[in-house]
Amino acid sequence: MKESPVRYPSLSSKFPLGPFTLKNRLIMAPIVTGMETTVNISVIRDFYEKRAAGGAAMVTVSEAIIDKGGRRFAYEHAFTEDDVALHKPVVKAIHKHDSLAVLQLEHLGIDADVQVAISTVSAQSRVTGRHGWPARNTELKRLVDLYGRVALLAIEAMYDGVEIDGSGSGLIADFLSPVTNRRLDEWGRTQLARFKLALDVVRSVRKSIGENRLIGFRFNLCEVHAKGADWAEIKRLIQMLRMAGVDYLACDFGNRYVPMPMKGYAVAPGAFFDDYMALSEIAEMPVVFGKELASMEKMEAIAAMNDAAIFEVAEPLIADPAFIVKSLSGQEELVNACTRCMIGCIKKNNHPNEPISCLVNPYLFESQEVLEKPAARPKEIAVVGSGIAGLFFSLTAARRGHKIHLFEKSEKIGGMLRMMGRIPGRELFLPWLERIEKELESLGVVIRTNTPATKELLTERHFDEYVIAAGATPRVPDIDGIDSSNVLTYEELLADQMAVGDRVAVLGTNTIGLAVARYLACGQREVAFSDAQAWRNAWGIGSVKENKGGVLGVIPEIAPPVRQVYLMERNEEETKQLLYIRTKLCDWKWLRMKGVQTFRGVNFELIDNYSIHVSRGEHHRDPVTIPITHVVVCWERSPNRSIYYALLTAGKKVHSIGTCAEDSMNRNLVSISSEARLLALKL
Repeated sequence: MKESPVRYPSLSSKFPLGPFTLKNRLIMAPIVTGMETTVNISVIRDFYEKRAAGGAAMVTVSEAIIDKGGRRFAYEHAFTEDDVALHKPVVKAIHKHDSLAVLQLEHLGIDADVQVAISTVSAQSRVTGRHGWPARNTELKRLVDLYGRVALLAIEAMYDGVEIDGSGSGLIADFLSPVTNRRLDEWGRTQLARFKLALDVVRSVRKSIGENRLIGFRFNLCEVHAKGADWAEIKRLIQMLRMAGVDYLACDFGNRYVPMPMKGYAVAPGAFFDDYMALSEIAEMPVVFGKELASMEKMEAIAAMNDAAIFEVAEPLIADPAFIVKSLSGQEELVNACTRCMIGCIKKNNHPNEPISCLVNPYLFESQEVLEKPAARPKEIAVVGSGIAGLFFSLTAARRGHKIHLFEKSEKIGGMLRMMGRIPGRELFLPWLERIEKELESLGVVIRTNTPATKELLTERHFDEYVIAAGATPRVPDIDGIDSSNVLTYEELLADQMAVGDRVAVLGTNTIGLAVARYLACGQREVAFSDAQAWRNAWGIGSVKENKGGVLGVIPEIAPPVRQVYLMERNEEETKQLLYIRTKLCDWKWLRMKGVQTFRGVNFELIDNYSIHVSRGEHHRDPVTIPITHVVVCWERSPNRSIYYALLTAGKKVHSIGTCAEDSMNRNLVSISSEARLLALKL
């Protein structure tokens, strides 16, 4: 029988890496899961084993904290002899699938969650808000030795090597950077002095683990800062790292001073590939292409002409552990694709029992087969509303054998999620909804669209349980003229596709308000979110080979807005709280770049057919009249609970979930889906 041709021969080919050979050219990037210190090692073991079994040629396990003074979260501890026995089962599980295992070595420096953090110079952390103090000579030498000791412990735990993290705003990254390292001693007064900590760490690690183990080095290739390293400095650093014993390079972009998106929906796929290509031409060692990957076809083309390129995958492997094997075998239609939403896949909080999560893969650290056991008594359940809560409940309950009847008032399922899919950068929600609908149909779920749920309709036949996931309705604020014909809610704008003019005021600076403003300013498609060069031009990012620090030094090129948008908010504190979230801060900056004018902490006096009147302060000073064609209200919402109370009064067994149960304009989609799933597992 003739074998079918390999779809991606270059990506599927074996790849020499140091003393080892990778089974293909796709590896797993380090992911801070929040489970690194768990005593239940089987949980983290299963997490990594699934990705190795799913085709990852190498798995980089995050993260071994070098010293407690460099920990990311307060509950973390330094990697010691006690951790060796805990990590051995993880490494064995990875090796079982012919994959390499590498442990990332980390010191957070100024951003460490400790009372007294160390840094290059005296400065304040933008992450913790605490002050960082210049590291002393003796402390730095102690840390260099610690890197070597922890690397040796990693080898004792059966790892094939280590990756030294000198990226982001960690300690090594701060010392390498001409932006942050302003020391005048042997650790910073010259270019070679800035290299000293990184090179000493590499030499210490190589001396500890010997020549037959891997050393990777991750660093900031492009800081996107006018005072960042130039190409000559980067070339010199790479040459010295290679001579010190580094086997491969991995890169990051940006630094803590750059409030711009570096991953997720707001970054064009393949935005940094040209910089990776330039690095691979001078590195004389393998280079890991990462960040926002382009299509498999694009990566195959690069792999075919670049013998030094390997590719690391992060978020797609969170969404689907078998992403690599499915993609390489040409079964991309079976991939549970990442939506690039960036909602739960970055560990942000300081709670040891709250790991990362994923909207499209809710069973990151649990077994779907174990949890979704067949129900002891299958029930017939009516579900009202097909937003995120209704969909996740219906999926989970149907998998357990319940007979689900899903009622949706609109023409298509999806609710708020479908509305968000019309926002530039959020288009991947729509194909995900199509996959969910197909699975619901395959599970025998009865989907009734264009069917408003009434008490009479729901009680005309017997249902064992009722689940109300009817969402919430935009609340109309008490403003003079709010009933004008040019005022509409975000639902009318996004769901009903109502036309608006060229000057629009958006009332409400919250998650929905930011999304609506982006929709209005960018239209239904923003080229910069899909075209790599357009994205770089918009943010003023040039080739790191030709521009110092990767900064173009010219006025960024950005497409003009579709219309003039005014983003307005009564409560300035709400805006401040929202902008603490980095992704929202980047959204905010993008809107400002698109010419959106913001009004924070204003009183809304009057809306008429041609303008909106605002003032400031409790004394209503500084009145301003702004000419507008339309006003879009993105205010607080009122939970749709009338059908819930009607059924409850009728003596039915009824539950409410999602924003129907508890409304919040900034509520996390992952938390809503988790709530719905947990209810389905109980019934």
